[in-house]
Amino acid sequence: MTGARRVDYMEGQKTTVCFFCGVLCFSGVPFVMACAYDRVEALLEGHIEMFELFDGLSGRLIYGDTRTAVQDGWSKYVRKLNEHFCQLIAHYAA
Repeated sequence: MTGARRVDYMEGQKTTVCFFCGVLCFSGVPFVMACAYDRVEALLEGHIEMFELFDGLSGRLIYGDTRTAVQDGWSKYVRKLNEHFCQLIAHYAA
């Protein structure tokens, strides 16, 4: 894993977390990363950590929810992706 991680116990406090999840479809190998928020930064970090764990990426990525990556549009009518997400895609697609 890259970077530093902070671990702490929060006794008696309820905390909402988001999960970045990925699965290799044929083998069923899962990747799950807890995030403190559902923003593009967490989406990018999740992809990077997942690609590192899976030693690269597969030929195709299938998304269930792309609201964080989409800047304009919705569902099959996406007109513009987030610029940072496009840079991530370009980097790993090369």
